[in-house]
Amino acid sequence: MQVNLTVEAKDEAGYVLLDDPLPAGFEAINERLNTVSYGGGEVMYWRDWGYNRKNLYDDHVTFFITYLWAGQHSYSYLMRATTAGEFSVPPAQIYPMYEENMWGRSDSHRLSVDFSKLVTRPLLSGDFDRDCRLTDFDLRQVAGAWGTSNVKRDLNQNGQVDLTDLSLVSTRQGNTCLLTQPTLPITGSGQAKFAIVSQAEQMQVSQPFTVNVMLEGLSGFETVKGVRTPSSVGGFGVTLSFDPTLLQIAKLTANPMVAEALPLGPYLDNKGGRVAFGAFNLPTPVLTRSQLATIIFVAQQSGQVEFSSANIQAMNGQGQIVEAVTVITNAMVHNEVYLPVIVK
Repeated sequence: MQVNLTVEAKDEAGYVLLDDPLPAGFEAINERLNTVSYGGGEVMYWRDWGYNRKNLYDDHVTFFITYLWAGQHSYSYLMRATTAGEFSVPPAQIYPMYEENMWGRSDSHRLSVDFSKLVTRPLLSGDFDRDCRLTDFDLRQVAGAWGTSNVKRDLNQNGQVDLTDLSLVSTRQGNTCLLTQPTLPITGSGQAKFAIVSQAEQMQVSQPFTVNVMLEGLSGFETVKGVRTPSSVGGFGVTLSFDPTLLQIAKLTANPMVAEALPLGPYLDNKGGRVAFGAFNLPTPVLTRSQLATIIFVAQQSGQVEFSSANIQAMNGQGQIVEAVTVITNAMVHNEVYLPVIVK
């Protein structure tokens, strides 16, 4: 339920604190964890909300206002019932922190929660902040754990947080505990072909060399240059394995287009021989032959360099998983020493 507080200020005041105690049997909901994300370069100032800071505690909610103009002002927050019964609602109070002669308060009330109307909270898979909604916040929780074995974010319980878990949230965004909207299936049509291409077929020990990760081709996708369509690539995840005794990762640089999306990883594991990165919610379609990232390796000793795609996934613009295949070009490291020849 939403709590609305209306303040009538006869005079201007600075550094004002509005403190509203919570009735027993209720808890405040932290709205800052989800709902709106302001993008596109838009800057939100405190005047847009009318306060500088909202703090939620176990037993009360506070608003801090740097400058309070004379007139009527409204503030609100959300709380939910946790226990049935009848409770006292203590009065809210407001005062400038450095002016003791100014002070105001509201009336006290009684609030009743009918036990017969309380229901057990339905389980909503992916609702990590337990606000009974699937929002962008929940999606970002999964994205932050991508590539790990975090059991709390592994929604399909396959042992690893991957694009499938992101799809399980993204295709159901807008669902609530009490309202399940029709959702898309988590799998869609189409195939994305990735290429792992070494820029040199042969190199010397201690010599750095570049490996490009590219989107080689698409089939079953509709793409429009410069425009993201529902059937374009909306996300991907790439995990490569290599022999750490032969190679070490020096640097990974993502394509700027990829950097604008919600990042997945990257993870650079020289000890375990693994590099993983990806992106979700790409702002523009990834076209054929697009370079996704550049990885710089340094050869450690001679031998045949072989990369393997431990996990490659792709997602269409609607958040559905599509088939992904890879083509890998390997290389050879030589341990040859060239000495100058001096002719007298």
